[in-house]
Order: sequence, then C-alpha cells, then structure tokens
Amino acid sequence: MKHKNTFYILISITSLFLSSCYSKIPGGPIKSYINGFSITKAEENIHSASLVYENIEIDSKGEEIGKAYCYFEFNNSDKDYPYLYLYRTYEGTLIQEDGIKEKEVLYYISPTNEEIGLEKNNGVIKNVDVSKTSINDSITLFFYREKSYDYYRGGLYYGDLIKISAEKWHMNFSINNEGLLRYKLTNDMTYEGAIFNTDFTITKEGMLKDYYYDGQMTETKEKLVNTINVDYNVEIDKKETI
Repeated sequence: MKHKNTFYILISITSLFLSSCYSKIPGGPIKSYINGFSITKAEENIHSASLVYENIEIDSKGEEIGKAYCYFEFNNSDKDYPYLYLYRTYEGTLIQEDGIKEKEVLYYISPTNEEIGLEKNNGVIKNVDVSKTSINDSITLFFYREKSYDYYRGGLYYGDLIKISAEKWHMNFSINNEGLLRYKLTNDMTYEGAIFNTDFTITKEGMLKDYYYDGQMTETKEKLVNTINVDYNVEIDKKETI
C-alpha cells in the first residue's frame, strides 16, 4: 500500500518556523494557549474534517497563470469504518509533471465491511486495494507526516512547530474573538527581494483552522497566494462512488 503521499497537504510557511525556545516566551494567555497544544488531544478530539485549499500564481501583469485547488474530507469517528474523499485540480503553471489536471479519490469501509478504493485521474476510474489500516494511516497524515522523538510535523497539526518558534515570533500572536490563536505578520522582508504577508489561526489542540499567505517578488511583481480553510468535527455527507 502506497497511498500515504496522496493525502499529504504541503503548506508553505515563510520565516515563521525557525528553531527557538518555547520556554523563554513571557508568561500569560499566549504561553498558556500554546502550552495546551497536543497531538494526542488533537487526534482524540477531532473525528472528522473538511478542508479547502487554493494556491494561485499571478504574473507581473496581475493575471492568474496557475491554480491548484484541493477539497479533502474524512470521518473516522468509528475507526472500523473510516472514510476519506479527495478532489484536486491543477491549471496553468501549477499542472503537475505527471500531467494529471483532475484527480478524485474515495476510500472507505462500508457498513457491510466491504473495502472500497476508487481513484479517478483525468476522468479515468480505477479500483485500488485499501484496508481499514491503510485508510486510517492516510487519515493520520492529515494530522502529521513525520515524528521525531516528541516532535510532530508535516500535516495540519502545527502545535510543535509553533512551540519551537514561539520565542522569536510570540509578539505576532494574539487570541481572537473566536478563542483561536492567531498569527499575523505583514510586509515581512526577511528574504531579500521578496515581501510576504501571513495570517493564520490555530485551535486549542494545535490544529490549523485557516491560513492566508501571499508572497511577491519586489522586482518582477510576480505573486503567489495560498489559502486554506478547515472545519472540524462536521457532519460529512459520505459519497458511495465517484
């Protein structure tokens, strides 16, 4: 089974996540909020989610030249009957090297314990082998892709990334009206020749809730805009086929 990479969402963060020391940030609401982050808490408390992701490339004339779109949802409230669905499209400069412009994936275990694995690439459907274990493993990648000692990264669990970055960037954090931890950095010129804006929020478990990023080359005016929006513990209208 090699389905894991299919469900890995790569999220580009600018200069925020640089090695630092969480213990040195001032005490108060921000530190208390960050102290509550836990991958265990995230996996125990979150049993379904739906995600929308867009990545857009804009040329020096302000015209869109490339776009990637992704919709992903899962439900593993009963790990004996896990479900996940993925839909992706690519346009212009963001078309992948494999030439696939549209991809759709549906994996689930039916109430009668039938193992359903369907993939559709550019309109062509094929059956793939899945199992309860392989689907649950793919859902785990929604949370994290890599684990090193007690450090988790590579998915939508941002808790550990924030902990190692908190000393340097804690002044950019706040708690918003919805009770989420917000990070906002405007007109960042850490990298010479480019300017960045980043704005995202994190749940009490340490999971990404929404994300906005844009980066523009100061000389050519070429621009990249990236957005993510996630809803957790929502009712999923499960598909039976694609």
